Amino acid sequence: ELLESYGESTGTDPSEFETGAADPDFLGASEEIDTEDEPAPPTPDLSLLRESVTGAWREYLRRGDGHFNADGFREQLRASGLEVSVKSGESVGAADNVLLVEDPAHGTGRFLVVPSFTKSPRAAPDWFDDASDGVLTRRTRRIRRLAEGVWTESGFDVVEKGRIE
Repeated sequence: ELLESYGESTGTDPSEFETGAADPDFLGASEEIDTEDEPAPPTPDLSLLRESVTGAWREYLRRGDGHFNADGFREQLRASGLEVSVKSGESVGAADNVLLVEDPAHGTGRFLVVPSFTKSPRAAPDWFDDASDGVLTRRTRRIRRLAEGVWTESGFDVVEKGRIE
């Protein structure tokens, strides 16, 4: 009766009060308790890391000391705000033609492969397609897409070849 008289005086339908629909915070109605299991976390997306690593590679090419090595690139990545692991390409059979970049926060066993700008775009054909004019003396100057690999029990697999000029 009290709700009906309040409803009449305010022009509000009293049935709204019974369900809490008039005010979402009515008796905590807006605080829903999730009784379902939490969905599995999504597979980490490397797209943001790709963009950041590519940007750092460009800066290393433009403003670096002209050398391409894990220590120098790691410093460039740190200057860009990235704390990631950087290794030589020896563990994937590419020697000093590439560097491997892994983000320990992702923990998926996936890694990005970055080309050396001191080498020809054809220096790591297992990892990168050459999108340049094909001149053998040309050095890599542009990344169109980074390569990606994944560690396996027997070594590694190429997940996606990169494309460079």
